[in-house]
Amino acid sequence: MKHEFLANDEDKKSKRQNILDAAFVIFSQKGFHKATVDEIIALADTGKGTVYNYFTNKEQLFFTLLEERGLNYHERFVQYADDSGDVLQKLERMIRVQLEFFAENTSLWQIMVHELRPFSKTSRLSAQQRMKYRERVDERTLLFAKVIEEGHRAGVIKYPDAQRAASMLFSIIIGTAFSTSGQFEVEDRLTSIRDLVFHGIAR
Repeated sequence: MKHEFLANDEDKKSKRQNILDAAFVIFSQKGFHKATVDEIIALADTGKGTVYNYFTNKEQLFFTLLEERGLNYHERFVQYADDSGDVLQKLERMIRVQLEFFAENTSLWQIMVHELRPFSKTSRLSAQQRMKYRERVDERTLLFAKVIEEGHRAGVIKYPDAQRAASMLFSIIIGTAFSTSGQFEVEDRLTSIRDLVFHGIAR
């Protein structure tokens, strides 16, 4: 009996993951608004009832996909921010993991940024949903600011405004990903960002 329960549980996880994998392909190819649940159903080779057993609507499916694809990266990001040790090494690790996430999920983030624009006329997100996901975006900047402030107190970082520095750093990382549509080598871009941020561009 226990074996049957575990088998059924694994089957449910497999079906759910299959839907999420199909959603990743369709959303990445078509964007949020042009993508349809029917297309996701066809690619996942499942039934409409099965999809709605796991997800209430297309919005929930999209943001579940984004959140779950980012979970491992987010956990590593938080871990590096909380680690003790060399501040610049921590920042480098945080930059790397963010670049890795963007390299794998640029299209999803482009869609989310569009949905979160304050004056977007096509977004169907409620104000509460916008706030929830904007907070998730802002969390990364706050973690960068925390480490930069730590470095400033230790005399390693000279720039006094940690929040502004963190916002600029995150903007550079996002720009790197979006300007290339995710087609970049992580280590190459990491080196460029590290040299720019840690050493500046002026002699």
